[in-house]
Amino acid sequence: MFELLPYQQGFLRALNEARVEYLVIGGKAMQAHRILRTSFDLDLWVSNDIENARRLNPVLVARTTFRAGHRPSDLTVPGRMIQFRNQHGQHVVDVLTSIGDLDIADAHANRMRLLVYRMFVPVAAIPDLIRMKEISQATSEDPAAAERDGRDIELMRERLARNV
Repeated sequence: MFELLPYQQGFLRALNEARVEYLVIGGKAMQAHRILRTSFDLDLWVSNDIENARRLNPVLVARTTFRAGHRPSDLTVPGRMIQFRNQHGQHVVDVLTSIGDLDIADAHANRMRLLVYRMFVPVAAIPDLIRMKEISQATSEDPAAAERDGRDIELMRERLARNV
């Protein structure tokens, strides 16, 4: 159910090798929790502290359209979302530096470690994913996106209820 494109697999492997602190969030995280959800892009939340940004910057420069010349401090700006495409121009990875008032250290402590494609991938826990979707829904200017967030919240709450 949790399927990644080869480009996405390589990107996560590079993040792991660079010891970047990140979490898989969004639709792929829902898939990792065995919730039926179509998702093609890979959404990541990265710690925006300067040391993590220094580890992340070379990965982005080497594997994405992120321009060389950016400084690691550019990746410490809260609220930033960087979208990347693969060599075919397909939108495949979103990197977020913050999500509302949530603390990535707390979310990281709650994470699930998923063994997939011969690597461990940190995936946000369902309660944290629900909170992220609530923030997205409340701040969305796109009614269709807000409606999708609402459906995702319902699916995740149903999953939690079945696990109790």
